[in-house]
Amino acid sequence: MPKQPERYVERGKLGINNVDYDEFLTIIICPEKYYNGNVAAKKYGKVVLYETIVEYLKNNNSGQYDFLYRHSSKLCIKPKILLM
Repeated sequence: MPKQPERYVERGKLGINNVDYDEFLTIIICPEKYYNGNVAAKKYGKVVLYETIVEYLKNNNSGQYDFLYRHSSKLCIKPKILLM
């Protein structure tokens, strides 16, 4: 979408002006390759990389995230190690 990060900032400022909320933050969740190769992606306030999510799921030993980790390939990346 054209100027998506800028539109989110405009919407956030409007929400503050309308007293809908006190503060806002723009966040993009995407693969590292997309983030590194996309100028617009760097205009968001924060980034959460898919690879970071997969690493978190892989390293969480509780077992509660096993299902999500096994299906993390649907995040457009392939995990290096699959939990079995």
